[in-house]
Amino acid sequence: MAAALQQPIDSQPEHAGEAQAEACLEAVEIDWQQQLSQLCQQPVKASDRLHWMLVMREKLFGDESSNLDDHQIADLMLELAERLCDWPVVIYLREYADDHKDHGHYIVQNKLKLAGAYHQQGLLLEAAECIRNGLLVHYQQSELAQYHWQLQQALNTGLFAPQDLQAGPLILTPLSDYHLSAFCWVYADPKISQLCNLPEFENNDHWLNWLANDQTHKNKYLFAVIHREWGFIGSVSLEVFDGIGFFYYWLGVDFQGHGFGPQAVDLLLNLGDNCLGLNCCYAKVYEHNTPSQKAMEKLGFKRLPFAVEAPYDNELLYYLGPDKPEQTLFAELDWLFAAQDSDTRLVGALAWRLGLLAIAPAF
Repeated sequence: MAAALQQPIDSQPEHAGEAQAEACLEAVEIDWQQQLSQLCQQPVKASDRLHWMLVMREKLFGDESSNLDDHQIADLMLELAERLCDWPVVIYLREYADDHKDHGHYIVQNKLKLAGAYHQQGLLLEAAECIRNGLLVHYQQSELAQYHWQLQQALNTGLFAPQDLQAGPLILTPLSDYHLSAFCWVYADPKISQLCNLPEFENNDHWLNWLANDQTHKNKYLFAVIHREWGFIGSVSLEVFDGIGFFYYWLGVDFQGHGFGPQAVDLLLNLGDNCLGLNCCYAKVYEHNTPSQKAMEKLGFKRLPFAVEAPYDNELLYYLGPDKPEQTLFAELDWLFAAQDSDTRLVGALAWRLGLLAIAPAF
């Protein structure tokens, strides 16, 4: 049976306010099938995505829920959910279809797409189980067999056990090329690239090349942050050199302000501790990014009294780990930037390395 999708009332994104609630109620009065048909034929703005995700949840689980036995409505909702990369709703609708449709070809294709939605969510065990169930009946289907083999390879060769990548509502899964569409939806606000010093991607190839280049760094681990009820919500990255780490994260604007960022970073750092030999960790935050500074403090990071050379002199430095003298922290961070092949340099680092300063310069 299809499992009920739970809508976390106390953790709805900040834009899910009164205006959207009223819009959801107004949508009930409109012919839903006609509205769905129009939506599936016209562009949807990234700023409107969450609204339609909420409308679909209202239609599925609200007081006047849609009749999924009406195949036209169910198919249109599925088309819209897949277009929006709303994988939790896709999973719900495809599980429902799995229980209620018995046409052989449809079942095979539905199994493949249901497993793909699980895969998008970082739920490889569930994806493999879905395909395995399909093979029990359609054992001669080569597409099912090939996908099952691919999933088993991913499970057998993955660096991390599934249980190390999940905590509460969040799942970390290595950022991959199949996340492209979901990434684009959530990354659309230009403030994200500005605050995280990430590229402004010009097209799909630009993003794919950036990802491929990032994956060549053997000390770097880049993850998609997945929420069980909302799907892709952001990304986290951790670099580890001889037990010394450096991380960054970002969340889409619709999912900020609800504790998901600190939860994702906590999960990431636990993964580093348990699987990557992480002993301590550093981070940078722009001095005007007050929310991230508060998040750092919430995670237990301490602001360091060191300054960064221009043009990065508007960045603040943070540290989490065992207590160490400032001279040790300065030398360690200076070494870390060199190990990263980073352009970031600490003020006074050259004089420190040349032995012209007896103590680390604090500011």
